[in-house]
Amino acid sequence: SDPSLLYAGTEMGVHVSFDDGESWQSLRVNLPVVAVHDMKIRGNELAVATHGRSFWILDDLTHLRQVPDAPDGNGIQLFKPSSVVRSAYQMTSGRSSGDGKRYMLRLGSAAAWVEEKDENEQAHATFLDAGHNPPTGVIVHYNIGDAPAKDATMIVSDGDGRTVRTVRPKPDNYDDLTDAEKPAGPFLSVDEGMNRYIWDLRYDQSSKVSTGPRSEAAEGPLVVPGTYTISLTVAGQTDSQEVTIEQDPRVDTSAEELQEQLDLMLQVRDRTSEVHDGINRIRSIRGQVAEWAGRAKAAGKGDALSDVVEGLNDSLASIELAFIQTTAPDEEGLDRIALPAGVGFKLKELMAAISSADSAPTTQQHQVYGVLSERAGDALEQLERLENEDVQRFVDMLHELEIPSIVAKA
Repeated sequence: SDPSLLYAGTEMGVHVSFDDGESWQSLRVNLPVVAVHDMKIRGNELAVATHGRSFWILDDLTHLRQVPDAPDGNGIQLFKPSSVVRSAYQMTSGRSSGDGKRYMLRLGSAAAWVEEKDENEQAHATFLDAGHNPPTGVIVHYNIGDAPAKDATMIVSDGDGRTVRTVRPKPDNYDDLTDAEKPAGPFLSVDEGMNRYIWDLRYDQSSKVSTGPRSEAAEGPLVVPGTYTISLTVAGQTDSQEVTIEQDPRVDTSAEELQEQLDLMLQVRDRTSEVHDGINRIRSIRGQVAEWAGRAKAAGKGDALSDVVEGLNDSLASIELAFIQTTAPDEEGLDRIALPAGVGFKLKELMAAISSADSAPTTQQHQVYGVLSERAGDALEQLERLENEDVQRFVDMLHELEIPSIVAKA
């Protein structure tokens, strides 16, 4: 497509020229030092035949073809990504977990691999007895030169301009943050020069509960086929490119049915976030109440608050139990009879059921969401009343009793 972009096979590997042969540079990447005797370009892939080291394929030439258009100086460049096929959902039931080697991708699919996260919390699997597939999703290449990138942001938006995904760099103090304070990864790489981010075709996930009992975030749903805009902003400069997400040719579900599925999953995700935020609010209130009750006791006024504190904690516990099972250490492996799950976990289970196939949601799934959403709404209303009335009464009593902010002890 560009006559000035040339590839050359040599006795030492592959070289590339972006200026019609005036200058050359190595394109070896992870290719062994070996003689390359033949090459063929097919679509966006470069296949090379080596002397004694088999065939090798460079997967994606899209960004190489855009290198000559790179701006000079400190200008940023977001390379136009290749179109991507929206793969049918892959169930992960039976998947191995934990540290060390893993041996089951999912039920019926065995392979040994080790999964590690890079410095930007992007997971990478190294297979020990199976081949490596290309990354799943849109591979976004971008060059930020030496522009300061502390406030860099990448935003994916749909055809109507609505935000699908927002990605930022990893905070400098990430390792010092608590689990509750840490933002969700993977993060945007902002190394000087070329960088890469893999968008997994999903919307932003829900919020999470990071203090025990925990509740992990609900994964964002897959986007529907269509055209999306990726915008990268670095140091006040913005570059945007469109990417096309294509329908899986194995799936004959209509666009309307996929949109119906997405709409319901976004409702479930948003309701899950509201539930998780409610749990976090409850635990924040409980912690502050305990702190002020301790100050009152230290000031000799604890008895005057004891009944109010007990009633407030009882009300908080009742609402929290509607959101999440607080007796179990976490949500996995609950005794569903003795310790029934809260509405938050049921919403995430519903999300998994809806996404288990590329098809329109069933009538029952719509109905179950209606029931769970109503339960969540009732509990959220109770929490709001408690904040506006009970918590306010507790604050008023603190003022009446003149509880000091700091109580010095000898």
